Amino acid sequence: MKKIAVVIPTYNEAENLDELVHEIWHHLPGAHLIIVDDNSPDGTHRLALRLSHLYPEHVTPYLREKKDGLRAAYEYGFQKAIESGYDLIAQMDADFSHPPSYLPKLVDMCMDADVAVASRYRVDTPVHMNIIRRGLSRFGSVYANFWLGTKLSDLTSGYKCWKRETLEEVLSSPLTATGFYFQVEMSYRALKRGMRVVELDVPFHKRRHGTSKMSWGIAVEALIKIPLMKLKNNISKDERVVRRLPAPPEGAVYRKVA
Repeated sequence: MKKIAVVIPTYNEAENLDELVHEIWHHLPGAHLIIVDDNSPDGTHRLALRLSHLYPEHVTPYLREKKDGLRAAYEYGFQKAIESGYDLIAQMDADFSHPPSYLPKLVDMCMDADVAVASRYRVDTPVHMNIIRRGLSRFGSVYANFWLGTKLSDLTSGYKCWKRETLEEVLSSPLTATGFYFQVEMSYRALKRGMRVVELDVPFHKRRHGTSKMSWGIAVEALIKIPLMKLKNNISKDERVVRRLPAPPEGAVYRKVA
């Protein structure tokens, strides 16, 4: 059996966390949850601690001293998962914009690939976001693909599953991105190294509780810095291969990547 970890960064997600944890286990029993909190004032870390006391074999909470950005929280959680020897390491947001019901399919795909990416931007995939947020996200993927020469339909996706060895290689040198576009940089590095990347159609939803952390400042920073990735790294044509698989209908048996 593969050891699976799910890394979840949190900041003011106390209203979502308990429900999210139990929903993940409903769909992916046995997964170990690594919860990295940036010292949320709403008590998110206290809730994570309570969950770890109830389920010590399945929840590990970490508290960082201050809010230091999504990338830093994810990197911390990734390193803990790598050090603990998990075979597959998934990442997802804590606000239910990433539906936990698709975790088994992402994990299944990653068994036969290096990275499995949940994509919002396929023709038949509904995206339940306000028009401004959706426009920013969609433009970000198109913009990044243009500059980097990649072909992922959702290059900005933060809902992924990695093989441990893949993640170790992608993180073997410091990431340059500081904002949310570090998601772009990680996928870019995987493609640049010729890793097998597959996509799964996944509907995305509005957060259930709380407020979004996205801002215009983050978007502007990405516009300026994404082109710099191209200056530092090049991707050969042979490394741009992406296999896309449609999501099966709800309730269908999912078949592994060929």
